[in-house]
Amino acid sequence: MSHGMMVESVDTADLKSAVRKSVRVRVPVIPISAPLFDGLLPKRRGCRWSPYGSLQALRSNAIGTGRELIVCALQRRWLALARLPTITKWEPPRESRRRAALQGRRAIRNRRACPYEELTVLIATLALAAVTHAPAMGAYRLRGRTVYVGMNAEPPDHPTIQYYDSKTRRMGTLTYVSGHTYRTNARPTLTFTFDTPTRPIEERRYILGTGDDRFGASLWYAKNTEHRSTVVLIQGADDSTRRMGFIIPFFVAHGLSVVTYDQRGTGDSVGNWQYTSPNSKARDILALLQAVKSDPAVDPNRIGAWAASNGGWVAPIVATHFPLAFLILKSAPSQSIAQNILYEVQSDLREGGEFSPRQIARAITFERMVFDALKTNSGWSAAAQALAVAKTQLWFRYMRIPPGFTAPPPTAMLTALRAGLIYNPKVTLEHLRTPTLAIFGALDKNVDASDSVARYRSAFKKSGMKDFTVITFPNAGHLLVASATGYEDQPSLPVHYVGYPEAMLRWLRARGFSK
Repeated sequence: MSHGMMVESVDTADLKSAVRKSVRVRVPVIPISAPLFDGLLPKRRGCRWSPYGSLQALRSNAIGTGRELIVCALQRRWLALARLPTITKWEPPRESRRRAALQGRRAIRNRRACPYEELTVLIATLALAAVTHAPAMGAYRLRGRTVYVGMNAEPPDHPTIQYYDSKTRRMGTLTYVSGHTYRTNARPTLTFTFDTPTRPIEERRYILGTGDDRFGASLWYAKNTEHRSTVVLIQGADDSTRRMGFIIPFFVAHGLSVVTYDQRGTGDSVGNWQYTSPNSKARDILALLQAVKSDPAVDPNRIGAWAASNGGWVAPIVATHFPLAFLILKSAPSQSIAQNILYEVQSDLREGGEFSPRQIARAITFERMVFDALKTNSGWSAAAQALAVAKTQLWFRYMRIPPGFTAPPPTAMLTALRAGLIYNPKVTLEHLRTPTLAIFGALDKNVDASDSVARYRSAFKKSGMKDFTVITFPNAGHLLVASATGYEDQPSLPVHYVGYPEAMLRWLRARGFSK
């Protein structure tokens, strides 16, 4: 009997459990580098493989095809990609990490003479070096500052240790040095020593639904606390997992419990996040809120939502079907999805002066034609002709056209695109009365900040909203970090938030949701 396996970025507790357990398997060993691995699996193997499934899923998901893949990440570096035809048994905790690593190196060294090697594989993580030495998630009070630290897992990138330093307002990733010491990856280098967080953070994992409806999430809360204000973090349009970096310990340190989830198609969640609509995402969030509202760490009367970017279409839907106590909308659009995408395309085409106004106008006309065809499911003959011409233009690479798109697209793609792209939040916003904080960067190239604010104000006037706060940072873009252009001006320089975390905290405190 064969089993499919999935591996995720694990926290310290999971890692210790993983180290104690091993799987003895008979495998063909294939040396491979991490970057190549990222691009190889979905394209060349075609296997149903997820690098971010939970350890529980790893032990319980029986696929039965023998075609699943696993990474042998031993001794802080990539050693091999192994195909698992069978699992002999779960070994008792008798193999040391050192011996396992030696076996792994021996298998790599002898792969030509002996392609099949019986070796012990530690079920750990895609980036074992980072996770093995990752500090416990939490807030660390150091001299003159508080540093918030958490794992950030957003495939296909490897999991990273993300931090936010309250003193410098720097946010970024950390590299392990030695002992309890870590350094920032961006210069000028900062060095931190993390001993014990101010308060341990507990995680309670949830699995909702079964089969194709399976949805994974976690509740994060301070140890020995009950009935706290709670915030569900609603993600944008990406393949993020429940491990969302420093923002989790930031909220927990200030008195809130936090709910996060795996986007569809990542971790424990089945599906494809690229083909989900605001309404389908809202249904997932609503089911999750029903599940966690009775948890002892949650005050059911003080549950709110934080929503970033694309999640700003989802949160208002949730708020009209569940009594949310507050909303925090970070760089969230209030235009329709089509209008927002046209703004993004226009911003990208204007940046750098590569295209003339006439070329930009032609590109926008083409993109609008595709949206109209999708919305009405008509006019495909003209759209097909326009698509053939557009593919010859230099600006076509900036269009938001999915790979393999045809006019008309196959039925499955057409249904998915219509569900994901044809949405206007106007009616929903006109019924929203939940106290709301909207935060923008004036230089945002992904969301038209000034237009979004105007649409919010117009809609909330009709809804009777009594508590609506807008904060716009003049020198920031979509990510709310300091910028001169709205884009990542100099990626090699440290990322500085312009005050957005502190602004959220002040707003929450004023309403009694945080300490």
